[in-house]
Amino acid sequence: MKRLFISSLLLALLPSVAWADLERQVGTARLNWTQGQLTVTGAGASKGGGNPGQQRLLAQRAAIVDGYRQLAESVNGVQVYSETTVNNYVVSNDVIKLQVKAVVRGAKIQGPTRYLSDGTVEVDVSLPIFGRGSVAEAIQFGSSLSQMEQSLKLPFRNLDQYLAYTGLDFAGLSTAPETIPGRGYRLAQKKPYTGLIIDAKGLAAEPAMGPFIIGAGKRIHPNNRMGIDPDMVVKKGPLHYVEDLDEALADTEQVGDNPLVIEAKAAVGEPIHCNILLDEPTALKVLDLNQQSNFLENLKVTLVL
Repeated sequence: MKRLFISSLLLALLPSVAWADLERQVGTARLNWTQGQLTVTGAGASKGGGNPGQQRLLAQRAAIVDGYRQLAESVNGVQVYSETTVNNYVVSNDVIKLQVKAVVRGAKIQGPTRYLSDGTVEVDVSLPIFGRGSVAEAIQFGSSLSQMEQSLKLPFRNLDQYLAYTGLDFAGLSTAPETIPGRGYRLAQKKPYTGLIIDAKGLAAEPAMGPFIIGAGKRIHPNNRMGIDPDMVVKKGPLHYVEDLDEALADTEQVGDNPLVIEAKAAVGEPIHCNILLDEPTALKVLDLNQQSNFLENLKVTLVL
């Protein structure tokens, strides 16, 4: 505990650190899971004719059109759950298809327009994953979580039972060592926990809009029976992704100044291992400590990949 206090103090005294965001490629887009932004670079060139100013303007318009086209294609590949992408919603629901199109049309140009020496123009066009005018809003992500609550059955209480239930085996599953010196619970003496940090580094886990934290035979988070506001999930997402444990600790806005830090047991899910499995003692400890300050219901959760 003393070591954690000293580390937190040093983080507060040091100048701002430029942490690396967690990014994945989705089609031609860059999906920044830490910032919650899907971004493409549109490129355009003038077809000739008119004065140089008119040619630049035409090239800029062509770049913007190209950016929207790429976004429309890439957004369908965004992972919602382990077995579901945005495209699954689009092809099965005409209303959601129209909403996704509307969201793409509302995408914003980020940063300055770049005019290259060969006459080509480049623009970055971005779309938020969560929040107002976001992918989550378009696919009605909050209500879909409620539906998943009904369909997700978890007749297991430990890793062995989960593997037996899913038909998986250790050969195809990356798991954490049983014990790692210096890791595990970081328990406070008196102060309630203000958030939860799950260290899943080294488990080959992948990000998704709706990862499930599973343990002790139940879905721990997000769990609608705890009273999570669907609108809040759409606004900020069920959890935050980072690549570094120190970055997670430094983000007091997300997890407060006294987060509970635990380690994940395994990354599970097919075809994407985006769901996080906790061993039973850890899961029960999280549920018990959550009763003090409701960090799960308040979405004060960070996942370190």
